[in-house]
Amino acid sequence: MPEPVDIEVRKAAARLANRAREQGQPSQWFEPLYQAADGDARCVPWADLAPHPLLQEPAPGGRAAVVGCGLGDDAEWVAARADSVWAFDVSATAIEWAKQRWPDARVQYEQADLFALPPERLGAFDWVVEVYTLQALPPESRAAASRAIASLLAPGGELWIITRIRPEDAEWGPVPWPLLRRELDALASMGLEFVKEEALTDTDLVRSHWRRPAK
Repeated sequence: MPEPVDIEVRKAAARLANRAREQGQPSQWFEPLYQAADGDARCVPWADLAPHPLLQEPAPGGRAAVVGCGLGDDAEWVAARADSVWAFDVSATAIEWAKQRWPDARVQYEQADLFALPPERLGAFDWVVEVYTLQALPPESRAAASRAIASLLAPGGELWIITRIRPEDAEWGPVPWPLLRRELDALASMGLEFVKEEALTDTDLVRSHWRRPAK
């Protein structure tokens, strides 16, 4: 099990996230966080240095994309099960860190902004994996982020979203901001079909599967 995240690390992340939100740049707090970490993964709240426990078999394989890949542990897990992997993060520092950790990786690590995806990546993937990226964005940005993630899927492609879910009446706290069920359900209005959902026992974590219908 990963060690608990230091409360001061969480507070620092929350300050950066709130400042970026106030400036109308919801994804622009990741780069300063990775820069401030200065190579110490303990200063990155979500960096467990292991694949997420909800990444489990069977896997769709094919051409895969990993959204907000961070230090690369999830991307490397995907790479062992996919024909090719494009893993991106808005933070250039995170991408360089991942490349240093995995010098012989099959993964193509690249800096890219979810809100301005390269056109050649749209509709290009059989399998898209998103872990904790949506819950690190404020609610007013999530519909656009979800549409961008969905846009990566080829016809017949499958999307895995790993996130925390919170009740409608739960208190809004500091980042991370768990998703409401209706925020996940909104993927149906973006041309995707719900497939199934897996939960991590005794937690609020789920892995939600969606698919773009084949033409």
